[in-house]
Amino acid sequence: MADIYQNGILLRTISLFSVTERETFTVHGEHGAENVIEVRPGSIAVISASCPDQICVHQGFRGDTLLPITCLPNHLVIQIRPEASDKASEMDALTY
Repeated sequence: MADIYQNGILLRTISLFSVTERETFTVHGEHGAENVIEVRPGSIAVISASCPDQICVHQGFRGDTLLPITCLPNHLVIQIRPEASDKASEMDALTY
C-alpha cells in the first residue's frame, strides 16, 4: 500500500499490487508546487517535481517499505506499507 500525504494530510492510498497499468497523476501544492507521480504494478515514484533539488525524483521507483519517498520543499511524503495480507512477511526483530 502506498499512502500519499501532503502537509501531513492523507490524499490517497493505492494498493500497488492491484495496479495493472501505469497511472500518472499530479499533486499540486502551495505557490505552484507540483509533483507528478507515476504508479506501476508493484511500485511508485515521483517522476517530475517543481522543487529545486529533485531528491524526490532521484529516489526512483520504490516498492519496499524501507524508506518513504519525500519532497520536503513541496511537503509531500509517499509512505509504502505492507498490505494487511502481507503482515506475515513483514520483517521484525525475530525474522531479521
